[in-house]
Amino acid sequence: MVVRTRRQDEESAARADILRKKQEAAEVLARKAESLARVRRLASAQAQTRKEGAAAARDAAAALQQRVHETSVQKLAGKLDAKRAAIAAERARLAAEEKRVAFLQQQQAAGADIAEETVFRELRSGAERAALQRQQAALEETTVTVRTQARARAMELQHAARKQRAKRDMLRAYDGKVESLKSENRAVLAERQQRQQRIVTSRRAHEDELRAAHAASSYVPFAGGGTSMEQKLRTLACGGSLEPPGVGCAAL
Repeated sequence: MVVRTRRQDEESAARADILRKKQEAAEVLARKAESLARVRRLASAQAQTRKEGAAAARDAAAALQQRVHETSVQKLAGKLDAKRAAIAAERARLAAEEKRVAFLQQQQAAGADIAEETVFRELRSGAERAALQRQQAALEETTVTVRTQARARAMELQHAARKQRAKRDMLRAYDGKVESLKSENRAVLAERQQRQQRIVTSRRAHEDELRAAHAASSYVPFAGGGTSMEQKLRTLACGGSLEPPGVGCAAL
């Protein structure tokens, strides 16, 4: 009975321990779920903030583009207004000029000689002034063009002269170097020829001395005195003849 009671107590303690561990695991999972939910809420809030920032940036860019467009339109409208004002002023001036010309023509048609002469002088002076102004403008433009071309030509000539001088100096230096190399080569060749000539002269003198010494020590057949076999063999080896002078194939 005591054993059963103890076993039941142990089983109860084990079930309580298991239940406690399950509760702790559930609490841990609940905390993790809460943390994950907070992270998701934070990410959603950040995404919403980014979206709102992007929308605000797009709105700001659109507003800036709209302001730029409006500014451009206003500038264009100002330019068009200025052009229209200039055209209107030109039309007014032409109308006034036409009225003046018509008035002068009426006076001329009426036979007003004084008015005709005045108009003629005005027109002629105006034409002369216009022609003079055109001539002056053309002359100034031509003068500027000629001066510009002259400066450009002078610069080209200076550049060409500098290039020519540099080329001439380079050729002069090259010719000097070539001449120096030729002189050195001639000196080397002359020294080599002199050395070869000395060698040839020395060799010939040595050969002459050897031939003279050999001739002095060689045997001359039938020149008097006894002739040994060794002297005869040496004479034949040196290309000599054992026959007496004046006796040979021709004498035979």
